[in-house]
Amino acid sequence: MQRMYKKYIEVEMLVDKMGDITPLALIWDGERYEVDKIIRHKPQAHSQNCGGGGQMFVVQIGGATRTIYYEYMGPGKFRWFIESLRP
Repeated sequence: MQRMYKKYIEVEMLVDKMGDITPLALIWDGERYEVDKIIRHKPQAHSQNCGGGGQMFVVQIGGATRTIYYEYMGPGKFRWFIESLRP
């Protein structure tokens, strides 16, 4: 198995009136990728491949399946990361 890295990315998301989040698109290395489908969501999960965790979304983007996390960094601070083959 290849080593996976935690790559921080920008994510366009919808936050509904109840505070639930839905990722709509990822911006990765300057390219924008629309989320075609959310396959699975876990409110709390840990990345077995690269460490870290948070809300986990398994998403389909252009036919590829990727796992992204909304990670808690401290009071009022969150970041998105994707499991990547490149650092």
